[in-house]
This record gives sequence, structure tokens and C-alpha cells, in this order.
Amino acid sequence: VLKDHELAAIWRGCAALNNQWGPAIRLLMLTGMRKTEVLGAPVLEIDLDRKTWTIPRERSKNRSRHTVYLSAQALSVVQEVLGQGQRWRPYLFQSSALPRYRDQKIHPVSPKSVAETTASIRKLKKIVPIEDWCLHDLRRSFATHLAALGVAPHVISVMLNHRSGFRTGVTAIYNRHDYASEAKAAWELWGNTLDAWVNKEYPANIDDEDALI
Repeated sequence: VLKDHELAAIWRGCAALNNQWGPAIRLLMLTGMRKTEVLGAPVLEIDLDRKTWTIPRERSKNRSRHTVYLSAQALSVVQEVLGQGQRWRPYLFQSSALPRYRDQKIHPVSPKSVAETTASIRKLKKIVPIEDWCLHDLRRSFATHLAALGVAPHVISVMLNHRSGFRTGVTAIYNRHDYASEAKAAWELWGNTLDAWVNKEYPANIDDEDALI
């Protein structure tokens, strides 16, 4: 689990990455979604007016449709990416479409979503020297810090799109509440909390004991 000052450092370090990878990692931090869900997100899944991102069951790990409520910070990241290019682009985070040469003719390559690349992560790790961390730690940190902020475990499960606990067995038969409003409030809380950490001035020699868990 990454500490508050470590998450702030990673967020700031994203500014040195390209205009796809920097925002992608920041959206991972803000939403707590899986990297395949974020990196492969089609633009059509995002509703800017409703401030939602709906992941269809076909792209969800547990084959369950999932709605992510975009905090002001997450919406800002999405709008920044879409403002850099045409809104009709198929993917939110899109790899460069390079021409393919064949018989002296240029054949266009269909755009593809970005895929995890060790080069971008290596660059970020050089900028932010945190020992032995990976992208999935952002999801774990998201859940852990939400719990520390007082968000109920079942609401965190909803946000992570986990199909266990209260969503299974006898409890699921009787409790039909979807906890959407609670999840929305928690995403907003997390966006504001992360924003505060990013704008906080930490001591240069900060010790882990001085930071939040």
C-alpha cells in the first residue's frame, strides 16, 4: 500500500510522461479500476454529461457491468485527454497509429488502445524512487485509503466491482440496494483527498512514520 506522500509523488511524476500515459496512470489512481479496464477504455463508455464511465460486462473481469462515478478530478483528466485530440477517437488512451509500408505504399493502421509498457513505468520509477511498486498497487492503495477515510467495506466492494461478500449468498437475496449514491460520494471524497495530498508540501526527508498509512 502506497503512502499519501508516495501517491502524491507518483501523481506529480506523471507530468513527465507522454500525453497518454500520464493521464492514464492518474485515472488509475482516481478510480481504483483495473489497468486493463482503464487502458482499454473506449470513449463511448464515458458520459461527460452524467459524469459516469460504464464498463460493460464484456470488459469486466467478473463479467459484471460496472458504473464508475467520475469525481471532478477524474472528469478533468478525461476532458484533458479528449481536448488533445478528436472526440471521435475510438479509445480514451490510444497508441500512435503508425503507417505500415508495403510495396512502396502506405497502408493505415487501425488505432489501438495503449498497452502496459515497461518503458513508461521505468521512466516513472526513475522519477519517483519508491521501492518495488507496480500499477496494481494503486488499486490496493485506493481501497485501503478509502477504508481509512471511513468508507464502509461493502461500499468499497461496490466501487471495486467485486462480486463477493454482501453481493452473494442469502444477504444478496434480501439486500437489493445498489449503494450507487454512497459509491459516488466516496469517489468524490477520494478525489478531494488525493488532490489535497498532491498540493501538500511534504518535508524532503519525510519518514514513513510521518505519513498516512
